[in-house]
Amino acid sequence: MINRHSAEHIAKQELTQGIIQATDIATGDPGMISRFVGNMVNMKYGRDDELESDSYGVKYMIEAGYKPEAMIEVMKILKDASGGGSQPEFMSTHPSPDNRIEKLKEIIAKYKKSSQ
Repeated sequence: MINRHSAEHIAKQELTQGIIQATDIATGDPGMISRFVGNMVNMKYGRDDELESDSYGVKYMIEAGYKPEAMIEVMKILKDASGGGSQPEFMSTHPSPDNRIEKLKEIIAKYKKSSQ
């Protein structure tokens, strides 16, 4: 089963909007802080979804007979393409390429170990 990230994101955003509105009403201050916190929460879910997708990618590559290490090379290309100018990971919907590379190594090792 493939997770339904789009449906999950819509539900999380609706929940976040409700929390933001409730906070604004309760404090009487429709401020940027509640929106900033809401955005940070949703970005974390995006990073988690990307790592989960990477795990499925490794699994399917192994099952199809491809070398999943190629995903690490793709992350290196993405890192180089960014020119080193990236925002802090906590402000991004994607994990940093360095973190994804480390997670991919762990995932690949896990799948290879379980297939032996």
